[in-house]
Amino acid sequence: MSDHPYYNYEASIQKLVEWLILRNKSDWSPTPRVLELKMLAQRLEETADLIGEQRWMFVEEAYNTDPPPEIGKDGWPIERDPEESMQGMWEATKWRLRDIAATALQEAALYPDSRAKPEIPWGASAFLHIWYQCGKDRPTIYDKSEAVLAFGKVCVDAGIHLSDSRYRKALGAAWEEFDPLSQPDGLDLVLVYHQ
Repeated sequence: MSDHPYYNYEASIQKLVEWLILRNKSDWSPTPRVLELKMLAQRLEETADLIGEQRWMFVEEAYNTDPPPEIGKDGWPIERDPEESMQGMWEATKWRLRDIAATALQEAALYPDSRAKPEIPWGASAFLHIWYQCGKDRPTIYDKSEAVLAFGKVCVDAGIHLSDSRYRKALGAAWEEFDPLSQPDGLDLVLVYHQ
């Protein structure tokens, strides 16, 4: 632990609360984009299923039929590049639609869960760094410990109401990754020096 704290614990905690309030009040939600991507994937799958039905075989045959060859100056058909053939293109189109649907679902999975509290892990890490930088003893992590109750108060003051066990889990996860020499991005925005 730091023998000579340079930072003001109360002022730093207040800055952390302010930061968490801003993050918690954010109007941005990934839900609309995720729903759009899932709807796109569903429609593409439905379209692939639709064009795969037997009743459209005549359309498939027409689609896969190569156009008549061009006739050269000598009166003979110009040989076509085999890669330009339409044979199998209908089936390939179905698989391309399925590939696009899978890509849309992968993109949807990249967005954070809108029900999750993404500010909590950063807040827990920042809290531990403030705790350390202000010279407090190594925190004990259990439901009613001083550190867990203090972090819970920070969250409640920021309008984030969770159970003590959720605060403990967040603090425990942050503690597992805690490195006093590797501060989380933005920590300098909440640490306040003694005046």
